[in-house]
Amino acid sequence: MRKIFFSALAALLTACSALPVPQDQAQTVYALEGAYQAAATVETKYIQSPSADAGAVSAIKKADQTAYDALTAAQTAVQSGAGSAAVAAAVATAQDALAALTSLLHTKGLI
Repeated sequence: MRKIFFSALAALLTACSALPVPQDQAQTVYALEGAYQAAATVETKYIQSPSADAGAVSAIKKADQTAYDALTAAQTAVQSGAGSAAVAAAVATAQDALAALTSLLHTKGLI
């Protein structure tokens, strides 16, 4: 069952990468939210599993919190209408944090 779930999720993440390119920062943040939710689903299943490694769980939780905080900051920047440089920086930080999280999940063999 676990392999089926993770295989389906990997297929979903791969399909998401074929979606149209966002046209503005708000669309980029929206796309990042979807990717974050997919990653959160994977990590939650792993963390709740009896076979979860404590060191991996700690690293995943730390990467998740970093990605969540960066995504929240990007959402706030977009919604507040901050200057384009500030929004771009916040979005770039969120992209980097999410990339780090998904890379960690990949390294741990979860996606």
